[in-house]
Formats: sequence, structure tokens, C-alpha cells
Amino acid sequence: MDICEFIDRINAGEWDFQGIDLSMTNLSGVNLVGIDLSQANLKGIILHSSNLSDAILYGADLREANLAAAKMIGVNLVRSNLKFADMRAANLDTANMTQANLQGADLSKASLRNSILVQANLRESWLFGAYLNQADLRKADLTGANLTDADLSDCILEEAILPGTHWER
Repeated sequence: MDICEFIDRINAGEWDFQGIDLSMTNLSGVNLVGIDLSQANLKGIILHSSNLSDAILYGADLREANLAAAKMIGVNLVRSNLKFADMRAANLDTANMTQANLQGADLSKASLRNSILVQANLRESWLFGAYLNQADLRKADLTGANLTDADLSDCILEEAILPGTHWER
């Protein structure tokens, strides 16, 4: 499917695009509220300033994606079947999420290795068991976020806002 057809289908009210391949495409500024891109190949996609609020992205490959300034409030990056072991989270390794709004997002078990989250809004987000190795969280707002069992090894947290953050390991 080409980008024009994809946009036409969204404008027609379609929202279920599970497993679609949109790798290396530019969808900057596009309104994708509530879209289901679970299991999609979004590697290298450009979603700068796009609105992905309430989108479903579990199992999506978002490696090297540009999500800078994207609005991702309440986005679901993990599918939870009754057991925690059954969760299949999105892969956001080396993604750029500078100034992205991920307030209330479920990033449980998501892979965010080497990602850039500078000045990102992660207030009240769920990062249970997330992989944040070497992630850049400078000036990120993690107020009330749950980082239980998250891997923060070599993570950059300079000037991060951390009141009410839950850290159990």
C-alpha cells in the first residue's frame, strides 16, 4: 500500500492497520489518533509532530523512528494477555522521541535502548520492566511514572523531573 492510499483509508475512517509495512515513510504531522498499528513494521518511519494518542502499537517495530514532538498520550505499546509473560511490547530502540508527549502511555517491557527522550513528557507513564539501557532522558518529566524492574543501566537522567516516580527492583 502506498502512502496516498494509506492516508485516504484513514480519512475514510479506517483505523485497523495491524501488520502493515510503513517502514521508512514520512507521516509527519498526520493525525493517527486511535489507530491500530500493532505488529506493524514502522522501522525508520518519520512521525514528527504526529498525533498518535490512544494508538495501539503493541509488537510494532519502531526502531530508528523519528517521533520527535509527537503526541502519544495514552498510547498502548504493549498487549497484555492475562499473564505478564505473554506481553509483546513495541521496539523503540534508537528512536528519537525528543519532546514527545507520552503522558499515561503503557510502555511496559518496551525496548527503548539508546533512544532519545530529551524533554519528553512521561508523566504517569507505565515503564514496568522497560529496557532503557543508554537512553537519553535529560530534562524528561517522569513525575509519577512507574519504573519498577526497568533496566536503567547507563541511562542519562540529568535534570530529569522525578517526583513520585516508583523505582522498585
